[in-house]
Amino acid sequence: MEIDLNAMVHNLNYFKSCVQPGVKLMAMVKAFAYGSGSEEVANLLQYHRIDYLGVAYADEGIELRKNNISLPVMVMNPTEASFAFLKGYRLEPEMYSLRILHALAEYLQG
Repeated sequence: MEIDLNAMVHNLNYFKSCVQPGVKLMAMVKAFAYGSGSEEVANLLQYHRIDYLGVAYADEGIELRKNNISLPVMVMNPTEASFAFLKGYRLEPEMYSLRILHALAEYLQG
């Protein structure tokens, strides 16, 4: 498989042109950037100033941090077991249920 990074940048710029100023964009780089290489794609998106990256699980976000990705990273499926990693690696959990929200609040208060 060949990944055309120029086409990716072209598409990013097109999407940026379609939204109002101040609207933030998030790109999903979960599952190894859908087979494209999460580190490479994340570096490209960071260089082109995307606002957020999204991953499915905390371990994917941890790998991005270990590869010098400093953008905000949102974890779509946080678990109670991942709370310490979320905090330690500056990853943002997506709150998909009241149960996980209450569990996170309890963890942060503890």
